[in-house]
Amino acid sequence: MKDLLFEGPGSPSPFAFDRSVASVFDDMIVRSVPCYELVTRAVIDLVQRLAVPGDLVVDLGCSTGTLLVALADETRETGLRLIGVDSSEPMIEQAIRKAEAVQAELRPGSCAPTPASPGSTPPGSSS
Repeated sequence: MKDLLFEGPGSPSPFAFDRSVASVFDDMIVRSVPCYELVTRAVIDLVQRLAVPGDLVVDLGCSTGTLLVALADETRETGLRLIGVDSSEPMIEQAIRKAEAVQAELRPGSCAPTPASPGSTPPGSSS
């Protein structure tokens, strides 16, 4: 669907990743992010070169799942496990619809850091 959300008179309401944005997001992102399709292709090429069968690939902030679906299509025979996570329910709903024909798991969730438990050691640090 074509993005016409901010056309017309008056000032737009505050931006939110709601249903109206999710429905036009694919058109919006291609037009507003320079080289979006080139970057998507580069990520797919990188995964194809570096991933081995059984690897887990997680797309944090997957939006409508465009990258994940393309990755699933191009790595179908590799045995990769693909997961997409996004904090916007409408975006995940759109991603689930787009990913019906591919092997990818989509789930709502936040990528925001969470406080560590008292006494825990952050990953990568020595205890």
